[in-house]
Amino acid sequence: MFCAGSGREGVDGAFDVAFGDLVSVEQPATQDRPNGVSWHNVSSDETSCLSIRRGVVVKVIVFGATGKTGRHVVTATLEGGHRVTAFGRSVDRLDISDDALETFKGDVFDRESVGRAVAGHDAAIVCLGSTGLRDKTTLATGTRTVVDAMVEHGADRLVVLSAAGVDDSWKQIPWSSRLLFRTMLRNVFADHHAQEAIVKQSPLDWTIVRAAVLKDDPATGSYTASNTAKIIKINRADVAACLVDQLEDAANSHQAISVTAKLTSR
Repeated sequence: MFCAGSGREGVDGAFDVAFGDLVSVEQPATQDRPNGVSWHNVSSDETSCLSIRRGVVVKVIVFGATGKTGRHVVTATLEGGHRVTAFGRSVDRLDISDDALETFKGDVFDRESVGRAVAGHDAAIVCLGSTGLRDKTTLATGTRTVVDAMVEHGADRLVVLSAAGVDDSWKQIPWSSRLLFRTMLRNVFADHHAQEAIVKQSPLDWTIVRAAVLKDDPATGSYTASNTAKIIKINRADVAACLVDQLEDAANSHQAISVTAKLTSR
């Protein structure tokens, strides 16, 4: 199976603009990230801290928590039995109440704020949204800030929402989506590419979920995860379920996966 706020209340996902046991990672002594800035060094003694135990309650921070998809992610994570922190500039407007939910008001571009928010968490789900068609940097810049904070504070598991069509998933999307990505959504599409590059070059235990066109229909309770099937549409609630599933599913570690509505045979 496969399928944060950013503190930025834009749309949460590229398509929205048109219509957001143990698993350990061996750490290299040094690793360069985009723009030539070095990742924080992690010693062998610290490596064991950069793991989450599968099948147990973990503390998860959600970036993009106040967006249309992010709200579903917060709910699905709570339903999964985890403790959740919703991060964003307008989390005071989040209409979700649960004893296992905390909120952190902050901006994803503020490194100090993000660092304080990430400290003490095991995992993060990032479902940032672009602020508009001219926005070229929110996704990549915000994700870089989250990744840096996670490495510094020992939160290892990262799940990131991206868009179907990026890199090798281009072959999975219909011609109409390709046209949009080449024209009206070209800036958002480029930002998703940059965002994924940052995630893939990080030393974290990451999974990228590339979602199809997002809908606001009720959850179906199922989805199709495939890197070969045609990707069309999916409900936000089902995408959220997919993102949360990745927290405890090591099968897609260090992979980008595409998700769409469950395919039915005729």
